[in-house]
Amino acid sequence: MAKCGQCNQEMTTATSCVGGIDEKIIGKLLPQDFKDGKPRRCGDCGVTPGGDHHPGCDVERCSVCGRQAIQGCEHIKETWCSVCQEGEQYCECAEPKPARHSATQIHDPAAARWTGLWPGVQYCRDNDLWCHDLLDGVPVDARHLFAQGRERKGTVTWHVPCLADAPFAHEDLNRAAVHRRAV
Repeated sequence: MAKCGQCNQEMTTATSCVGGIDEKIIGKLLPQDFKDGKPRRCGDCGVTPGGDHHPGCDVERCSVCGRQAIQGCEHIKETWCSVCQEGEQYCECAEPKPARHSATQIHDPAAARWTGLWPGVQYCRDNDLWCHDLLDGVPVDARHLFAQGRERKGTVTWHVPCLADAPFAHEDLNRAAVHRRAV
C-alpha cells in the first residue's frame, strides 16, 4: 500500500487527494462507465470520480493543453507568487505568458479531476468523435477479440471514423487529440 506524500492518505482508498469531491462529475457517467455497479477509480492513483489526482499520477492531464501532466506536459511548472506568497501552477503552452491568477491560462487541478473516464472520452462524446475497427472491411470489436488472445486472421483497419450508432463504435481518442489541439 502506498501513502500519498501530499495528503498522507492511502492512495488506493482515498476518494480525493487534497480537494473535495465534485459530485456533478458522477452525474455525467453512463451505465457502461461503471464496473460492478460502482464508478471506476483512477487506474493509476486510485481516486474516485470527482476527486483530485495524487501527485505523480500518470493519468492526470494538463487542464490547458491536454497533455499528460507528469511526463508529456513539461509545461506545468510550480512558481512562487511574490504578491500572495503562494505557489501557482500554470501552463507555458499559452502565449502570452499568463498574468498572476489569470483564470484562462493557469493549470487548474480542479478541471483535471478524475471523471471516471479515461482522459478524452468525454471530449469525444461531446464532439461526436467516433470510430470503429474493421476486419476485412467488416466492423468488429477488435479490442476485445485480440485481448482474449485469439489469432488475427485477415486485414485489420484501425480507428475508421464512423457515427456513434455504427456497429462497435467507440470513442476516437486519436482524432480527439488532434481535434483538441486545433480548436
